[in-house]
Amino acid sequence: MLGVVTGLKSEAKLLKSLGLACVSTGGQAREARRKIDRLIAEGATGLISFGIAGALSPELKTGDLDAGLYLVVMKAGGFEQTRTVLVVP
Repeated sequence: MLGVVTGLKSEAKLLKSLGLACVSTGGQAREARRKIDRLIAEGATGLISFGIAGALSPELKTGDLDAGLYLVVMKAGGFEQTRTVLVVP
């Protein structure tokens, strides 16, 4: 299982809706360590960090999603999974 670590709760909510094992750390090191340890205890054999790139446009604020169809490709060792995410504001 691949575990995903995010900084924002909204990012984690998006990924959890896709059925992914995900934790949000709020950018806090101790919280990140505790939650990552939990992911590993639950069977995560690889971790990726995921974040929404709000700095792509000056009009976007942290947590904003630009409308579109996104493909998320996750790879770890021999594991590969692709998910489609449709964002409609």
